[in-house]
Amino acid sequence: MAQSDSERIWQLLALAQRDLNTAGELLEKVAKDSTEIEVLHVLMRYYSSRGDRQSVDRIARQLTVQVDIQVQRWSSMAEHSLQAKDLKRAQTMIENISALNPEAEVLPALKKQYQQKRTASSSAVSARKVGSL
Repeated sequence: MAQSDSERIWQLLALAQRDLNTAGELLEKVAKDSTEIEVLHVLMRYYSSRGDRQSVDRIARQLTVQVDIQVQRWSSMAEHSLQAKDLKRAQTMIENISALNPEAEVLPALKKQYQQKRTASSSAVSARKVGSL
């Protein structure tokens, strides 16, 4: 049975934990033009271990673009969640951004908005409890 590229990539990412050289060689063939952050990380480690500076630089640029795209997606989702007062989802998106890029420019503003919404939500709950007494 033939495997799809995505299945093969998933297996190679797991293999990279044990054997970076073999996984890197195979990923280079199967997923050289991938935009998946995990694949780019493995390729970066592989090229770095080989001392292939040109490929490391190329992958670093691609990785930067893909991280920025993902941070922007999660940032947008966090903002929408905050507007909808879905604080749990907003917190998850903020945590995702922080894990992927702790230096993301959007983090301080998102964290501040989250804290403000959380404080407002807590105040509203307290006011309702007092009002029901």
